[in-house]
Amino acid sequence: CAAFTPSPRDGFHDPIVSDIPTLVLNGTLDIQTSWKWGGIAARTLRHAHNYIVPEAGHGSIAYQPCASNISVAFVNAPDAVPDTSCLATLTPHFVLPDGTMSGGAN
Repeated sequence: CAAFTPSPRDGFHDPIVSDIPTLVLNGTLDIQTSWKWGGIAARTLRHAHNYIVPEAGHGSIAYQPCASNISVAFVNAPDAVPDTSCLATLTPHFVLPDGTMSGGAN
């Protein structure tokens, strides 16, 4: 942008490397940050938990009870793997005209 003077810094685009427990939640309906970027961000975070939240947008913690519960569990025990079983219940399944269900379930 012509209004700002660039001030490049060495290592600005280098990924963060950390051992700190990190929770990465990705909403599939997020129009600001692709859900695919969470996995990229988590690659160099050695203790990252990376989850995709179906039917959730940006700020899934505030608007999706399942994501909120996962977040609370993570804050309470950051070294434990949080229970994410609720994520499987978030994808809607539809009955198609031929009588089968979407998502491979019949």
